[in-house]
Amino acid sequence: MLSKRVGWWLGVASIVTLLAVACGGDEPTPTATPPPAATATPTAAEPTFDERWAELRAAAIKEGTVNFFVAGRFSQDFRKHLPAVQDALGIEVSLPAGASTTQQIQRVEAERAAGQFTVDVWKGGGSSGIANILKRGWLVSMKDLLFHPEVLDETAFYPDGPLLFLDDEKEFIAPYAMQASTASISYNTDLVPDPTVIQSWYDLLKPEWRGKIISKDPRLGGSQGTVFGFFVDPALGKEFLKQLLTETDMTFVSDARTAVDRLAVGEFALCIFACSSQARPAARQGLPVAANWPFALKEGASVSSGGSSIWTMNNAPHPAAQQYFINWWFTKEGQILMQKMAGNDGVRIDIPKDDVDEDDLRRAGVDYKIFEIASADTVSEAVDYMRQIMNEAGF
Repeated sequence: MLSKRVGWWLGVASIVTLLAVACGGDEPTPTATPPPAATATPTAAEPTFDERWAELRAAAIKEGTVNFFVAGRFSQDFRKHLPAVQDALGIEVSLPAGASTTQQIQRVEAERAAGQFTVDVWKGGGSSGIANILKRGWLVSMKDLLFHPEVLDETAFYPDGPLLFLDDEKEFIAPYAMQASTASISYNTDLVPDPTVIQSWYDLLKPEWRGKIISKDPRLGGSQGTVFGFFVDPALGKEFLKQLLTETDMTFVSDARTAVDRLAVGEFALCIFACSSQARPAARQGLPVAANWPFALKEGASVSSGGSSIWTMNNAPHPAAQQYFINWWFTKEGQILMQKMAGNDGVRIDIPKDDVDEDDLRRAGVDYKIFEIASADTVSEAVDYMRQIMNEAGF
């Protein structure tokens, strides 16, 4: 039994010895050869602008349409030029049924409460957009959607070079036109044959103008930029705004067209708050109205987007068409067509201005005030103050 165990151990020892000899005995164990280094996969080249634009356009065409809400007189102008816009884009531009800004806000609020999203792009007043739309959380960053090199050009836009945004975050609400305004007072030229009788906004508080001023109701939107301008201007301020609205026996109507019609027939001498857009075509028809005061008042000249700002809605029903449209809108082609349809002085400074109404042109060398670039909180404060004093006065 013992001899068998000894034999077994001797056999094992022999095998171990043979393995040691085969492996080189006491020679160091060779280091394993490392695997060849992995070859880095070449990074795919970034798509060119032309490739991105072609891809976005194809996606927009596949979606088929962009829903664009437009209020005010510009809605009429846009509809006249709609075929040209659609030809340039290659997609349908759907314009919701006519509604005021206030009506549209109510409609969209009800739709969103029901989980419906129907608007891609919205055109309106910058101050109104800040005070009424942005604070509701309805917007997506327009700045993040822009990539067209003409739109990213930092030398092409009024007033500082890059595209201007009015909101605090500088990404949501952008004016597409900035019209010069000596003073946003339209007037009946038969009743005011000598405009020099008014040299300051404070002149409107004089007894001779009491009961002779008509206005679109500023609570309905579209003129909140003017309200805000009065509110923040050190030469005017809250007290002037209160006196203007409550001490002049001003008549308020629901829309600017009605206000200008009554101005044109001589029922009123002056029209303020968003009247110029309707007064301009009335003057072209030969009616006795002028759209804006012919010279700057004592408090100075200003530029304003008026109702000419634009923003992009979140949860857009047509996201590709939305991005395609908003990039095109600020290109040279888009701005030239906008100026042709509206007569407004577009924010691009590198395009012809032949189609811009004379009264709206920004003049070189004039130090214009831009009231709308301000805190959203301040805009809301101004609008809330205006509504409060009008409601207290029984309007």
